[in-house]
Amino acid sequence: MKKFIFLFISASIIIFVSLFFKYYKYNRSDGWTYLKYNNILYVLNVESPEDDEKIINNLELVGTVSKKIPKYFEPIENNTSNGIPKGIEIFKDKYEYPDYSGIYILVNDKYYHLSNTETAEGWGNGIQANFKDLRR
Repeated sequence: MKKFIFLFISASIIIFVSLFFKYYKYNRSDGWTYLKYNNILYVLNVESPEDDEKIINNLELVGTVSKKIPKYFEPIENNTSNGIPKGIEIFKDKYEYPDYSGIYILVNDKYYHLSNTETAEGWGNGIQANFKDLRR
């Protein structure tokens, strides 16, 4: 009986540790709102919507968020987000700027800019979006 209990506890610990390491590499977002688009990870870093009509008029629809994953995981598939609801439209600025990502999401008729995590500097880790607040 003691051997059975020892094996059960050992197996449980091994399973727990293996699951932890399996998901650990995807579990680095700390709750920041990410979107994976075109194999690039973008982060929401502003709570206020874009108000420049010149930029808004140059946006083109490039897709929608197709899948929402749990909050504390980084997306690994394209058009997947850990905080942006499924079905939210993704827009891209028609003009390419070297230091500007040009990716936006449309929430309640307002456009929110997303920053490229590879090229953005000084923005920290982004924000933890509460889309109930953003929808106002």
